[in-house]
Amino acid sequence: MKKFLAVLAVLIFVGLPLIHLIRGSFEEDWSILPASRSKKTVEITEISDDTFTQGMIQGQWVLYLYYPNITKSLELMIDEKGNVTNKPEGLDGAAVVTLGESGDLEMQSGSLNLKGSMDKTRERLEGMAVVRDASSPIPFSCFKIGTFQAGK
Repeated sequence: MKKFLAVLAVLIFVGLPLIHLIRGSFEEDWSILPASRSKKTVEITEISDDTFTQGMIQGQWVLYLYYPNITKSLELMIDEKGNVTNKPEGLDGAAVVTLGESGDLEMQSGSLNLKGSMDKTRERLEGMAVVRDASSPIPFSCFKIGTFQAGK
């Protein structure tokens, strides 16, 4: 009896797949697939590894200072030499922005000192700020919103 059950189990597990294979039921599944393949092209581009120049900082920027319970924003106009030409509220004294070849950024002013970096898109700055009215350094981010126009 045990031998009969063992032979029956082998026949079921081996026989049924063979019957399906012979009948061609597996081949019918191929009809679901499309007859032709579609070709997809992926284009890989790299962001330029050119060095950063002081002129890249030139333009109109919005600076966000992320205090623990509030976010302050300042609009900055920076000329080709890195001087902040407008005097937004909260920025005392002359402010000068310097940008290194590796994208390191520093801004010095009487009430605000920034240290950070420019990202590869050259339209975003981020880092830490030391503000006179804050007890510890706070994060900042800065986004370019326009180009600098002389005479304005």
